[in-house]
Amino acid sequence: MAEIVQVPRSAFTFCRWSLTGLLWAAFLLRQTWMVPLVLVLLGLSALLKVHRSPMILLWSWTTLRLSPPIHYEFMDVAAMRFAHGAGALMALGVLLALLVVPHGGRMALLAFCCLKSVSALGFCPASKLFVCLRKGGCCALTRVKC
Repeated sequence: MAEIVQVPRSAFTFCRWSLTGLLWAAFLLRQTWMVPLVLVLLGLSALLKVHRSPMILLWSWTTLRLSPPIHYEFMDVAAMRFAHGAGALMALGVLLALLVVPHGGRMALLAFCCLKSVSALGFCPASKLFVCLRKGGCCALTRVKC
């Protein structure tokens, strides 16, 4: 049985877009220090679960005190932990590439920015992959009806 949590929609939107913004800022401004920040935030989100992730808590402790949430997202905890963990691993790979092979690292960062932008738009490929695999396989690969 999947653990489902309720998260204020505005807090989850803030979380997605702020991390995406940090990555694009790192790419456009050539500020490598922002990548480890995203790595730490994604890693903490994976460890603490989505409803206790740093960016969700930050939004809840500030903005939601002034304006209580109206809409909520219902989220699969395991899928989001997988997605945040995968994002943290990608951030680590990008950081290592930036340190070892700067030009290749910039290209990896650009790819990560694009993938994170897709996720920020609500099409989180990692959580969808997790849910699909939990059902026994991915529709496109195994022809299992999802």
